[in-house]
Amino acid sequence: MKGELLRLLLLVEAIKTAQCQGLRTRYKRGARSRDTEVKCYKNAGVTYRGTWSITESGAECLNWNINGLMDRKYNGQRKDAAELGLGNHNYCRNPDEDSRPWCYVYEGGKYTWEHCSVPSCSKGQEFLNNKKIKLFRGLSSTATCGLRQRSVRQYRIKFGSYADIEAHPWQAAIFVKYHRAPGEHFLCGGILISSCWVLSAAHCFEEGFSTGQLKIVLGRTSRAIPEEKEQKFQVKNYIVHERFDSENYNNDIALLQLNSDTEDCAVETDTVRAACLPTPDLQLPDWTECEISGYGRNEE
Repeated sequence: MKGELLRLLLLVEAIKTAQCQGLRTRYKRGARSRDTEVKCYKNAGVTYRGTWSITESGAECLNWNINGLMDRKYNGQRKDAAELGLGNHNYCRNPDEDSRPWCYVYEGGKYTWEHCSVPSCSKGQEFLNNKKIKLFRGLSSTATCGLRQRSVRQYRIKFGSYADIEAHPWQAAIFVKYHRAPGEHFLCGGILISSCWVLSAAHCFEEGFSTGQLKIVLGRTSRAIPEEKEQKFQVKNYIVHERFDSENYNNDIALLQLNSDTEDCAVETDTVRAACLPTPDLQLPDWTECEISGYGRNEE
Protein backbone atom coordinates (compact mmCIF):
# COMPACT_ATOMS: atom_id res chain seq x y z
CA MET A 1 0.00 0.00 0.00
CA LYS A 2 2.78 2.47 0.89
CA GLY A 3 4.52 1.74 -2.42
CA GLU A 4 1.33 2.44 -4.33
CA LEU A 5 0.75 5.73 -2.48
CA LEU A 6 4.33 6.83 -3.09
CA ARG A 7 3.88 6.11 -6.79
CA LEU A 8 0.72 8.22 -6.80
CA LEU A 9 2.49 11.14 -5.14
CA LEU A 10 5.41 10.95 -7.57
CA LEU A 11 3.04 10.91 -10.53
CA VAL A 12 1.14 13.90 -9.22
CA GLU A 13 4.34 15.84 -8.64
CA ALA A 14 5.35 15.12 -12.24
CA ILE A 15 2.00 16.45 -13.43
CA LYS A 16 2.31 19.66 -11.38
CA THR A 17 5.85 20.29 -12.66
CA ALA A 18 4.85 19.73 -16.27
CA GLN A 19 1.80 21.94 -15.98
CA CYS A 20 3.74 24.79 -14.37
CA GLN A 21 6.38 24.62 -17.11
CA GLY A 22 3.71 24.66 -19.78
CA LEU A 23 1.80 27.62 -18.36
CA ARG A 24 4.56 29.77 -16.93
CA THR A 25 4.52 32.50 -19.63
CA ARG A 26 1.24 31.89 -21.33
CA TYR A 27 -0.50 34.99 -19.98
CA LYS A 28 2.45 37.32 -19.77
CA ARG A 29 1.21 40.88 -20.25
CA GLY A 30 2.90 43.56 -22.28
CA ALA A 31 2.93 45.05 -25.75
CA ARG A 32 0.94 42.99 -28.23
CA SER A 33 2.00 42.41 -31.81
CA ARG A 34 -0.04 40.67 -34.44
CA ASP A 35 0.70 37.10 -35.44
CA THR A 36 2.26 36.83 -38.86
CA GLU A 37 1.57 33.10 -39.19
CA VAL A 38 -2.18 33.47 -39.66
CA LYS A 39 -2.70 29.79 -40.54
CA CYS A 40 -2.40 28.94 -36.85
CA TYR A 41 -2.40 30.74 -33.53
CA LYS A 42 0.52 31.24 -31.15
CA ASN A 43 0.38 30.80 -27.40
CA ALA A 44 -3.25 31.43 -26.39
CA GLY A 45 -4.09 33.22 -29.63
CA VAL A 46 -4.61 36.67 -28.09
CA THR A 47 -2.77 38.25 -31.04
CA TYR A 48 -4.25 35.94 -33.67
CA ARG A 49 -5.56 37.96 -36.62
CA GLY A 50 -6.19 35.20 -39.14
CA THR A 51 -9.40 34.48 -41.04
CA TRP A 52 -10.45 31.15 -39.51
CA SER A 53 -14.21 31.19 -38.81
CA ILE A 54 -15.20 27.59 -37.99
CA THR A 55 -15.75 26.24 -34.45
CA GLU A 56 -14.78 22.88 -33.01
CA SER A 57 -18.31 21.57 -33.65
CA GLY A 58 -18.17 22.66 -37.29
CA ALA A 59 -20.45 25.70 -36.89
CA GLU A 60 -19.69 28.97 -38.69
CA CYS A 61 -18.90 31.97 -36.50
CA LEU A 62 -21.23 34.96 -36.32
CA ASN A 63 -20.17 38.43 -37.37
CA TRP A 64 -18.94 40.36 -34.32
CA ASN A 65 -21.03 43.37 -35.46
CA ILE A 66 -24.51 41.82 -35.58
CA ASN A 67 -27.21 43.42 -33.45
CA GLY A 68 -27.79 40.27 -31.42
CA LEU A 69 -24.33 40.62 -29.85
CA MET A 70 -24.55 44.26 -28.85
CA ASP A 71 -25.45 43.33 -25.25
CA ARG A 72 -22.47 41.01 -24.98
CA LYS A 73 -19.23 42.19 -23.43
CA TYR A 74 -17.20 41.41 -26.54
CA ASN A 75 -18.58 42.75 -29.83
CA GLY A 76 -17.40 44.72 -32.82
CA GLN A 77 -18.76 48.03 -31.52
CA ARG A 78 -16.51 48.29 -28.47
CA LYS A 79 -14.25 51.32 -28.30
CA ASP A 80 -11.24 49.01 -28.20
CA ALA A 81 -12.61 46.60 -30.82
CA ALA A 82 -9.77 47.21 -33.27
CA GLU A 83 -7.15 46.54 -30.61
CA LEU A 84 -8.88 43.28 -29.70
CA GLY A 85 -9.17 42.24 -33.32
CA LEU A 86 -12.96 42.60 -33.38
CA GLY A 87 -14.97 44.33 -36.09
CA ASN A 88 -17.14 43.74 -39.13
CA HIS A 89 -16.10 40.12 -39.67
CA ASN A 90 -16.71 36.65 -38.25
CA TYR A 91 -13.12 35.55 -37.67
CA CYS A 92 -12.04 33.69 -34.54
CA ARG A 93 -10.50 35.88 -31.85
CA ASN A 94 -9.44 35.71 -28.20
CA PRO A 95 -10.23 39.16 -26.77
CA ASP A 96 -10.53 37.99 -23.15
CA GLU A 97 -7.30 35.95 -22.96
CA ASP A 98 -9.08 32.60 -22.88
CA SER A 99 -7.16 29.38 -23.52
CA ARG A 100 -7.56 29.73 -27.33
CA PRO A 101 -9.54 31.67 -29.96
CA TRP A 102 -13.33 31.49 -29.92
CA CYS A 103 -16.38 33.10 -31.46
CA TYR A 104 -20.12 33.44 -31.05
CA VAL A 105 -22.58 31.07 -32.73
CA TYR A 106 -26.37 30.88 -32.86
CA GLU A 107 -27.60 27.52 -31.63
CA GLY A 108 -30.88 26.26 -30.24
CA GLY A 109 -32.55 29.62 -30.64
CA LYS A 110 -29.97 31.58 -28.66
CA TYR A 111 -26.54 33.15 -28.93
CA THR A 112 -23.73 31.19 -27.32
CA TRP A 113 -20.02 30.70 -27.92
CA GLU A 114 -17.60 27.96 -28.91
CA HIS A 115 -13.86 27.54 -29.17
CA CYS A 116 -12.60 27.56 -32.73
CA SER A 117 -10.95 24.69 -34.56
CA VAL A 118 -8.07 26.86 -35.75
CA PRO A 119 -4.84 24.86 -35.21
CA SER A 120 -2.17 25.89 -32.74
CA CYS A 121 1.33 26.72 -33.90
CA SER A 122 2.70 24.91 -30.84
CA LYS A 123 5.64 22.68 -31.65
CA GLY A 124 4.46 20.37 -28.91
CA GLN A 125 1.33 19.27 -30.76
CA GLU A 126 3.03 16.43 -32.60
CA PHE A 127 4.65 15.33 -29.34
CA LEU A 128 1.27 15.22 -27.60
CA ASN A 129 -0.29 13.23 -30.43
CA ASN A 130 2.47 10.64 -30.14
CA LYS A 131 1.93 10.46 -26.39
CA LYS A 132 -1.85 10.13 -26.63
CA ILE A 133 -1.86 6.42 -25.85
CA LYS A 134 0.35 6.91 -22.81
CA LEU A 135 -1.86 9.71 -21.50
CA PHE A 136 -4.76 7.30 -21.36
CA ARG A 137 -2.83 4.84 -19.24
CA GLY A 138 -2.08 5.22 -15.59
CA LEU A 139 -3.65 4.26 -12.31
CA SER A 140 -7.27 4.65 -13.36
CA SER A 141 -9.25 1.45 -12.88
CA THR A 142 -11.10 1.93 -16.16
CA ALA A 143 -10.06 1.94 -19.81
CA THR A 144 -12.18 5.02 -20.49
CA CYS A 145 -10.51 7.55 -18.19
CA GLY A 146 -10.38 11.08 -19.50
CA LEU A 147 -13.45 10.80 -21.73
CA ARG A 148 -16.06 13.51 -21.35
CA GLN A 149 -18.91 15.28 -23.09
CA ARG A 150 -18.60 18.93 -24.07
CA SER A 151 -21.66 20.67 -22.69
CA VAL A 152 -23.65 23.01 -24.90
CA ARG A 153 -24.86 24.97 -21.87
CA GLN A 154 -21.81 27.18 -21.37
CA TYR A 155 -21.59 30.95 -20.93
CA ARG A 156 -18.82 33.49 -21.27
CA ILE A 157 -17.71 34.56 -17.79
CA LYS A 158 -14.67 36.27 -16.40
CA PHE A 159 -11.65 33.96 -16.39
CA GLY A 160 -13.62 30.86 -17.36
CA SER A 161 -16.76 29.12 -18.52
CA TYR A 162 -19.70 27.57 -16.74
CA ALA A 163 -20.00 23.89 -17.61
CA ASP A 164 -22.10 20.89 -16.67
CA ILE A 165 -20.46 18.03 -14.80
CA GLU A 166 -20.46 15.90 -17.97
CA ALA A 167 -17.74 18.19 -19.32
CA HIS A 168 -15.52 17.43 -16.29
CA PRO A 169 -16.82 14.12 -14.86
CA TRP A 170 -13.70 13.67 -12.72
CA GLN A 171 -14.50 16.79 -10.68
CA ALA A 172 -15.12 16.00 -7.01
CA ALA A 173 -16.58 18.16 -4.24
CA ILE A 174 -15.21 17.70 -0.72
CA PHE A 175 -17.39 18.64 2.24
CA VAL A 176 -16.58 18.91 5.94
CA LYS A 177 -18.59 18.82 9.16
CA TYR A 178 -17.21 21.28 11.69
CA HIS A 179 -17.57 20.41 15.36
CA ARG A 180 -19.16 23.73 16.30
CA ALA A 181 -21.19 24.45 13.16
CA PRO A 182 -24.28 22.55 11.98
CA GLY A 183 -24.53 20.93 8.57
CA GLU A 184 -21.97 20.17 5.89
CA HIS A 185 -19.78 22.87 4.42
CA PHE A 186 -17.94 22.91 1.10
CA LEU A 187 -14.22 22.57 1.74
CA CYS A 188 -12.35 22.09 -1.53
CA GLY A 189 -12.53 20.57 -4.96
CA GLY A 190 -10.71 17.45 -6.04
CA ILE A 191 -10.10 15.19 -9.02
CA LEU A 192 -11.05 11.52 -9.23
CA ILE A 193 -7.92 9.71 -10.42
CA SER A 194 -9.08 6.14 -9.88
CA SER A 195 -12.16 4.36 -8.60
CA CYS A 196 -11.19 4.86 -4.94
CA TRP A 197 -8.80 7.82 -4.92
CA VAL A 198 -9.31 11.59 -5.18
CA LEU A 199 -6.50 14.09 -5.65
CA SER A 200 -6.80 17.43 -3.84
CA ALA A 201 -4.69 20.18 -2.24
CA ALA A 202 -2.81 19.77 1.03
CA HIS A 203 -3.70 23.26 2.30
CA CYS A 204 -7.36 22.21 2.52
CA PHE A 205 -6.57 19.83 5.38
CA GLU A 206 -4.29 21.93 7.57
CA GLU A 207 -6.86 21.85 10.37
CA GLY A 208 -6.30 18.13 10.77
CA PHE A 209 -9.85 16.91 10.15
CA SER A 210 -10.77 13.36 11.11
CA THR A 211 -11.95 11.10 8.31
CA GLY A 212 -15.40 11.08 9.91
CA GLN A 213 -15.73 14.79 9.27
CA LEU A 214 -15.15 14.49 5.52
CA LYS A 215 -17.43 13.49 2.65
CA ILE A 216 -16.80 13.39 -1.10
CA VAL A 217 -19.49 13.96 -3.71
CA LEU A 218 -19.01 12.94 -7.35
CA GLY A 219 -21.23 13.85 -10.29
CA ARG A 220 -22.46 17.25 -9.06
CA THR A 221 -22.45 20.35 -11.28
CA SER A 222 -23.15 22.92 -8.58
CA ARG A 223 -21.57 22.36 -5.19
CA ALA A 224 -24.75 23.53 -3.42
CA ILE A 225 -27.35 21.66 -5.50
CA PRO A 226 -27.62 17.86 -5.10
CA GLU A 227 -28.23 15.80 -8.24
CA GLU A 228 -30.11 12.56 -8.77
CA LYS A 229 -27.17 10.59 -10.17
CA GLU A 230 -24.44 11.87 -7.88
CA GLN A 231 -22.35 9.46 -5.80
CA LYS A 232 -21.40 10.12 -2.17
CA PHE A 233 -18.57 8.58 -0.17
CA GLN A 234 -17.12 8.86 3.28
CA VAL A 235 -13.34 9.14 3.47
CA LYS A 236 -11.46 6.03 4.60
CA ASN A 237 -8.06 7.69 4.79
CA TYR A 238 -6.28 10.78 3.53
CA ILE A 239 -2.61 11.59 3.10
CA VAL A 240 -1.03 15.03 3.00
CA HIS A 241 2.36 15.40 1.33
CA GLU A 242 4.95 15.21 4.08
CA ARG A 243 6.92 18.13 2.58
CA PHE A 244 3.97 20.48 2.09
CA ASP A 245 5.01 24.07 2.89
CA SER A 246 2.10 26.28 4.01
CA GLU A 247 4.11 29.46 3.36
CA ASN A 248 4.91 28.97 -0.31
CA TYR A 249 2.50 26.09 -1.04
CA ASN A 250 5.21 23.81 -2.38
CA ASN A 251 4.07 20.17 -2.55
CA ASP A 252 0.45 21.24 -2.14
CA ILE A 253 -0.84 17.70 -2.69
CA ALA A 254 -3.22 15.45 -0.79
CA LEU A 255 -4.76 12.07 -1.61
CA LEU A 256 -8.12 10.93 -0.23
CA GLN A 257 -9.20 7.29 -0.24
CA LEU A 258 -12.91 6.67 -0.66
CA ASN A 259 -14.59 4.31 1.77
CA SER A 260 -16.42 1.37 0.18
CA ASP A 261 -17.56 -2.11 1.19
CA THR A 262 -16.40 -3.47 -2.17
CA GLU A 263 -13.11 -3.47 -4.05
CA ASP A 264 -14.34 -0.69 -6.34
CA CYS A 265 -15.75 2.60 -5.13
CA ALA A 266 -16.97 5.07 -7.75
CA VAL A 267 -19.16 3.63 -10.51
CA GLU A 268 -18.32 4.98 -13.95
CA THR A 269 -21.12 6.99 -15.59
CA ASP A 270 -21.42 10.02 -17.89
CA THR A 271 -21.11 12.26 -14.83
CA VAL A 272 -18.52 10.26 -12.86
CA ARG A 273 -15.30 9.19 -14.52
CA ALA A 274 -11.62 9.17 -13.54
CA ALA A 275 -9.10 11.51 -15.11
CA CYS A 276 -6.05 9.91 -16.68
CA LEU A 277 -2.63 9.96 -15.06
CA PRO A 278 0.40 10.07 -17.37
CA THR A 279 3.43 7.87 -17.13
CA PRO A 280 6.10 9.07 -14.65
CA ASP A 281 8.54 9.91 -17.46
CA LEU A 282 6.15 12.16 -19.40
CA GLN A 283 7.58 15.64 -20.05
CA LEU A 284 5.19 18.23 -21.50
CA PRO A 285 6.80 20.86 -23.74
CA ASP A 286 6.53 24.59 -23.18
CA TRP A 287 3.25 26.16 -24.36
CA THR A 288 1.29 22.99 -23.70
CA GLU A 289 -2.32 24.04 -23.16
CA CYS A 290 -3.86 22.85 -19.89
CA GLU A 291 -7.45 23.06 -18.69
CA ILE A 292 -8.51 23.63 -15.10
CA SER A 293 -11.89 22.85 -13.57
CA GLY A 294 -13.30 23.69 -10.16
CA TYR A 295 -16.22 25.05 -8.17
CA GLY A 296 -15.80 28.80 -8.49
CA ARG A 297 -17.95 31.90 -8.70
CA ASN A 298 -19.68 32.84 -11.95
CA GLU A 299 -19.38 36.51 -11.10
CA GLU A 300 -17.73 38.79 -8.58
